[in-house]
Order: sequence, then structure tokens, then C-alpha cells
Amino acid sequence: FISAIGWTGSWRAEFLRNDNIVSVKSGLQNTKFYLKSGEKIRTSSTLIMEYSESDDRFNKFRRLIRNHYSHLSNTKTDREGLMAFELWGGLNSEKMINRLRELKEHDVKFEEAWIDAGWYGQCKNCDDSASGDWSSFTGEWDINRRVHPNGLIDVKNAANEAGMNMMFWIEPERSATNVPVFQEHPEWFLSIPNYDNHLLYYGNEEALLYAFDVISNYVEKLDLSCYRQDFNTWPKMFFDKNEEENRIGILEIKHTMGVYKLFDMLLEKYPKLVIDNCASGGRRFDIEMMKRSIPFFRS
Repeated sequence: FISAIGWTGSWRAEFLRNDNIVSVKSGLQNTKFYLKSGEKIRTSSTLIMEYSESDDRFNKFRRLIRNHYSHLSNTKTDREGLMAFELWGGLNSEKMINRLRELKEHDVKFEEAWIDAGWYGQCKNCDDSASGDWSSFTGEWDINRRVHPNGLIDVKNAANEAGMNMMFWIEPERSATNVPVFQEHPEWFLSIPNYDNHLLYYGNEEALLYAFDVISNYVEKLDLSCYRQDFNTWPKMFFDKNEEENRIGILEIKHTMGVYKLFDMLLEKYPKLVIDNCASGGRRFDIEMMKRSIPFFRS
């Protein structure tokens, strides 16, 4: 048998073998909770595939994933993946446009012009991904007009002229302390004392709708064909520090349900949108996320 767990959070699996049977138990890593009146939740999903000795079992599993658990089989997207040309978001618009025009001039074909992190906030030094102050503005999802005076519309136009669609990076679940959304709505976040990162809690309906509105705005403004979602923190520590008594696991369950709901809302509103599930380039890969998104980068 090959088994897979669908849970974009902290999970565990236990295996026990005796003379006649192997038993497998899987689920959330740590739970002890009651439900309040009217409260509804879901937990992890499980896939079990049986195979025989004569089966090409790994390709059988790949076909199973492709036919039933991939974004191709669960969304209206007809694209397997994409070939993108990366532009660091802190690179100014003029340089971005020059690079796109040079590609066109030399007839170099890409499907997407990919704008990655660094385009947001009020950073003073953000033209290099390995240095600068761009990361301290995470959560301030307004375009930096010093770097992009036309709000990236001219970059989009240059990409379109070069025959490319747009791919755009956002990290909606994480925020620094100094950014406006956290200052104005701290109740939307889970926080840890003396820690400068905060988790936008998707169990809060207002917080979830805020993230949906931020992403939708850029899907429409830049006519995105691919939304690249990143996630560069470990959520379990936020859940552990904020659990209610006798409600262990509820924060993680509701946040994870919110992750799925956000993707489902985006795919309902923009059926052809491809969602790239990044998460530091190699995490959050499970059968629930695979049904809704692609891992553009391998781990």
C-alpha cells in the first residue's frame, strides 16, 4: 500500500505491525478539544492505494495523483504548469521593462513574467533579494511607488507586448509589527510576545476576506494568470501560544480550513487562475494543496 495524508498543518502517522496485520493511524499531531454550539470543522483526509507485486507501483501512484489529486483534475485550469522569467520585485520598473524588451528583441519566449518579493512597502534598499530592508515590510501590500511609480501597470504592458502573462508573488499570512494592517487590526492576527512576525488568522472571517481582497485586487489590476503564494514562517508556534483551554487543535484546524477556503474562493472567481504554492520553496505539499495548486519550485 501507498498512503498519503491531506493536511496542510502539523500531522502525525503511527505504524504498528504484528504477525498478521499492519495498522496505520494518521491525523492531526495534537488535539484535545470540544466543539461549541453550531461549530463545524474538518480534519485530515487520507489516501490509500493498494498495489500488487506485478504493478509499476510508483507510476500507478503518480497516475492516481494526476487523475484525482492534481490541480488539473480539480480546477478548471488547463495548464500543466508554466515557464516563467523572474523579475525581483525590488528591481525598479525601468529595469524590469528593459529586460522584458530585450527578451522580445531577441525572440526569447516565456509564458509568464514573474514578479517576486520586494515590490511592496516603503523599503529604501530593496533592489537585491539577498540584502536590503524589504523583508521588514512584509504585510504592507501596497506597491512601493518609489520603485514602481506607475504601480507596475507599465511592466504588465511591457510583458504583454513581449507575449507574456503575469505571475505575481504575495505572502498574505505573515505580517511584521510595523505595517498598517497589523497596527489597525491586531485582532486579525495570532501573535507571540516579543516576536516581530504575526500570523493572519484565517479562522477570523474578516481576516480571510481581507486576504482575498488583497489578492483579488492584484489578479484584476495586473491581469494575473498565476498567483504565487509564499509562506515563510512556522504556524504551529502561533497556535500553541494562543490555544484556549481544552480547545487544543481548534486554531490550527480553523486556519487550515481557511487556507483551503481562500484557494477555493479564488478559483471560483478566477477559474483559469493557476495558484503556485511556494512556502519557502519546498513545504506545504500534500494532497489537499495539490488539488488546488502547483509547486512551481521543487523542494
